[in-house]
Amino acid sequence: MTNEQQKLLKKLQICDFVLTEATLYLDTHPNNTMALEYFNKHNEMRKEISREYTEKYGPLTRFDNNSDRSWQWTKNPWPWENMEDCNNVEL
Repeated sequence: MTNEQQKLLKKLQICDFVLTEATLYLDTHPNNTMALEYFNKHNEMRKEISREYTEKYGPLTRFDNNSDRSWQWTKNPWPWENMEDCNNVEL
């Protein structure tokens, strides 16, 4: 796994954490427009990082298959393989 790939996965992990926390907050404060803007900003950021990752390294989930000619989801290595290496990546 390349350093760039590790960085993208780490960024996705960060976005997922932020989005989970924002979702929990919005569940109890659904009319907070600042929180909704925060969620939307990070959701767009996550979509962009996910798109970049998928284009360069293949799908992160089965829903991200990016080929009309072959099933890319089973292409190795799997995104979570060697994840211990991601813990040491600085952003």
